[in-house]
Amino acid sequence: VYVTTPVIEDELAVINCRTTIVNNYKSPQRFNVIHEVKDKQDRIVASCISEFYLPASHRKEFEQTFILNDPVLWDIDNPELYTLHTKISQDDKVSDQTKTNFGVRDIKFTVDNGFFLNGKHTKLKGVCLHHDGGMTGSAVPSDVWKRRLEILKDMGSPD
Repeated sequence: VYVTTPVIEDELAVINCRTTIVNNYKSPQRFNVIHEVKDKQDRIVASCISEFYLPASHRKEFEQTFILNDPVLWDIDNPELYTLHTKISQDDKVSDQTKTNFGVRDIKFTVDNGFFLNGKHTKLKGVCLHHDGGMTGSAVPSDVWKRRLEILKDMGSPD
C-alpha cells in the first residue's frame, strides 16, 4: 500500500492509494479493497471501497482516489498523522489488512527561495548523526535516541 496526497486545498485533500494485490488462487477472483482513513481520535474521516477482478496466479497494482474533507496539515510544529486502514476481502471475509500512517502536507523546492512546507518558507537545518549508539552498536535503545535529540534541540537544532 502506497498513499499520497497529490492535491491539497483548504477544504479538502485528494488521497491516492496504490495497493498491490496477489491472487494466489488457481482460479480468477474478485477482491474488495476497503480503505478507511482515521484521525488521531480513531474516527473514520474518509473511506473508499472498490471491487477488483484478478486472474489466477496474478499480481496487480490497483489505484484508488478519494477525498479527505477539512484536512489537518502535517507540519513541524504539529506533526498530525492520519492512519490508512486497508482491508482486502472476499465474500465479506477479510483476507488481509494493514495500516499505513501518513501526513497531509505540501512540499515545494525552488531554485531561488529554497524549501516551502505548506506554502511557508522553512529553513532546513540538520546535523550529522550516525546510526550507531557507541558501545550499543546499531541496536540503539530508544532512550539513547531521545537523550541525543534533546541535547541537539537544546543546542538549537530544530525538532
